[in-house]
Amino acid sequence: MRLKLERYAEMGTGDVKALVGVPGLRIRSGSYRAVFVETADAIEVFKVGDRRDIYE
Repeated sequence: MRLKLERYAEMGTGDVKALVGVPGLRIRSGSYRAVFVETADAIEVFKVGDRRDIYE
């Protein structure tokens, strides 16, 4: 997951989608997801977990 977040931060590529109804983005790696917010100079990760539990 860390490598995918670093690649997104550097190149802007990856399986990233905006969340619906709340601010933030999610990135996918297999069955795991990371929920984060991107600012001009940083990526702040709020949660990392299995896709079944991450959005609760």
